[in-house]
Amino acid sequence: MDHIPNLQRPVHEHIRVPYLFGEEYVYEYGGKAFYSFPERQGWDLSDIIQRNFRQNGFEDPLRAASFLQAWLFFGLMSEVLKTNVLTGDFIQEIDGQKFITTKSLQKYIDNWQDEINSLSDTEKEERLFCIIQLFKEADTYFKVATQSPPGEAPSPLPPEVQLSLSILHATLFHATMHIFRKEDDPSPLNNNEFVIGFPVEFIETLLQDQGWCPSDIELLKMGGLGSTSNLELYYAYLLGKRGIIRDHSHCKSSFVGRFTCMALNVSESDYEPAHVPGCQRDCDAIEVDQNWLEGVVQGGRLPLISISIDDSGAAYLETQSSDYEASYVAISHVYADGLGNPRKCALPTCQLTRLQSRVNNLNLGRRVAGLESANLHFWMDTLCIPVRDDLYHVRKVAIRSMAEIYTRAQIILVLNAELEYHSCHASSEEVLMRTSTIGWFRRLWTLQEGVLANKIYFQFRDGAINIESQVPPYEGNGNRFSVQRRLRAQAIKPYARIRAFRAMSKEQRIREIYALAQWRTTSRDADEPYCLATLLLTDQTALYKITATKNLQKRREEFIMGQGLFPEKALFFMEPRIGTREPPIGWALRKYFYRGEPEAIPADNPLAPVDSAGWHIRLAGITFSATDLPVEPVDGHWLPEFTFGDEDKAITLQASSCIWLRDERPPKYWTDILSEFKATKIGIIIETWPLEYQEGPKGFRSYWPTRGAIVAITNAVDDKFDCFFCGTVVLSRASEPGQKSLSEILSSLLPGFDTSLLTDDLSLLQLVPEVPSGSAQKGKSAVKGQLFDGTQEWCVK
Repeated sequence: MDHIPNLQRPVHEHIRVPYLFGEEYVYEYGGKAFYSFPERQGWDLSDIIQRNFRQNGFEDPLRAASFLQAWLFFGLMSEVLKTNVLTGDFIQEIDGQKFITTKSLQKYIDNWQDEINSLSDTEKEERLFCIIQLFKEADTYFKVATQSPPGEAPSPLPPEVQLSLSILHATLFHATMHIFRKEDDPSPLNNNEFVIGFPVEFIETLLQDQGWCPSDIELLKMGGLGSTSNLELYYAYLLGKRGIIRDHSHCKSSFVGRFTCMALNVSESDYEPAHVPGCQRDCDAIEVDQNWLEGVVQGGRLPLISISIDDSGAAYLETQSSDYEASYVAISHVYADGLGNPRKCALPTCQLTRLQSRVNNLNLGRRVAGLESANLHFWMDTLCIPVRDDLYHVRKVAIRSMAEIYTRAQIILVLNAELEYHSCHASSEEVLMRTSTIGWFRRLWTLQEGVLANKIYFQFRDGAINIESQVPPYEGNGNRFSVQRRLRAQAIKPYARIRAFRAMSKEQRIREIYALAQWRTTSRDADEPYCLATLLLTDQTALYKITATKNLQKRREEFIMGQGLFPEKALFFMEPRIGTREPPIGWALRKYFYRGEPEAIPADNPLAPVDSAGWHIRLAGITFSATDLPVEPVDGHWLPEFTFGDEDKAITLQASSCIWLRDERPPKYWTDILSEFKATKIGIIIETWPLEYQEGPKGFRSYWPTRGAIVAITNAVDDKFDCFFCGTVVLSRASEPGQKSLSEILSSLLPGFDTSLLTDDLSLLQLVPEVPSGSAQKGKSAVKGQLFDGTQEWCVK
């Protein structure tokens, strides 16, 4: 794994990977066909798939491990690169023991790239197709070799070898996409090019031992940086222990903790501002007069501050009431780092003197103007927004001004306790990875600050940098693939997405916010509608209404009505809704972040309007009488599945994975939905119709399943159904053998979806039963109803 660049000042040496071939077990790959290698060596491929590593009836873990390393390491490399891999190029001897080294891998990839570049476009596409099929087929064997299901014998491979297989797999796949698609971080052009790869528990355990939050690991695994892989996880390990060790026990044990660091949430009742490391904690706090703040804010002006030192060396506060044309720096920070204060507009002297020094070091052209000796003023929420209860009305005004404050600032300086332990004078990939994995990229308030900023600088121990300077200029499509470039391209993704969002239209932002907010959260739920509104709404009246109330439900409604447009795809997310039976927003997601399906909204997904009547969507759908539905009781939130038969077109659909999502009070039977909403019929709005005809993975036939939204129909007038959202369902052609479980269904609908999420602790999504689908239920007649095309309007409440 030493083809991955280490730090300039390494914290760890590369993990040593044992070379498992011995005199007794010489499994040289030999450059022959990949799939026939097991048989040539006396192994039964069907036994291997069943995780049976006996050979000729005898169990020999070392023999099995040697065989798997030869096949899945040297064999995959030979098969992808179509070259004879010299084993000696990948062996090094240390203290008399042989280990795997990948220092020569880049040379092999370079030679392969030269060969590919000489091919015609047709030959390239043919070669790419074969390689992708190889990866997909080989994934099965990689998972068998590296994963140990509960109750089964562990893998015969040492964990270091398992990790090396995963790293090689990721390196070759990303090299393939770079070389054939001519990009640093190319996305597959279609599902047929999508290769999931496989996780390795060993590297995740190492990261947790170094103080990494499980949510940070999930972010790296599930695409928080882009199409991430174990390359990023391994490089994160090379970064060493986290500078700030927090209690992540709640992150480990909860569903929410998979997606957001619970340790960053704070309780104001026991919050205390932090001192600078090394301070004796005996320095006084410097406080801003809140009565002065009241006058400045109410007057529509900007409160700015600076910290000066008198002749005796004592620090003192200077304030300035300014207009928004002033030159100033806005400070952005994470509350959990200790730079907040819920009781006073004050911070310890040690913090403020250091902060002033760092603000001054940004210069902002003052040296050219001969002003380098003067302090540069700054704005910081802790010091410039009143916190006294009697000034709550002023606080609301100040919060509404934050968007303009961050927009007008010359620079936003990001302070983060984690970066204080590291130097900015490091390699670009190290600086970028350290920056992209700090808590600042996990909070919703800092998202809006980053989007609004003109320039963003991140403060390290020995300087502040703009991370855009860490990415070399793009050199053209002829560039060599390298893991270093791959790491840089991935690590800058969180920042690049923020900057791209800044330039987007309102419609683009409405779609993009789902992915951008997935890994972020706030300590208080009531902050979410306001933070989202500053990013998505231009109507100041809506922002005023949101801050005018402390009621979370009212804030959500004001945000939804203010936004006015929502992507149709969001209707079909298998996510809890806000929990109200009242129209018109019962369909809305409870939260934008830590969704169980971190699914992005495509740029072409239609936006449907929302008004006081509901959400107006035009999509195909089906309707039927609830009395024809199964009479079995509801199992928790899971409604009994059924088969639907269209009266006119003889189309039969299997409805499985029917889940109640509107609130925590599911009905006892299907028929109870009618009485709950005074409805006359049940409907299912269909996400994609007609079902797409594709050649799916092994085990699937021609039609892909699609998702649906279950609704209770209360009225039908002028080709419009008034209806209440109830939950979601998966629809498949009942005449086709379909998936056998919800995990398989979601894997087909959402490539890369981590189905292990379905068994985590969430009230609506706890244990997922096995749900048969595909053929019509035996002994039960299909529910008859009517199918409507995509012109049908549904007013969803």
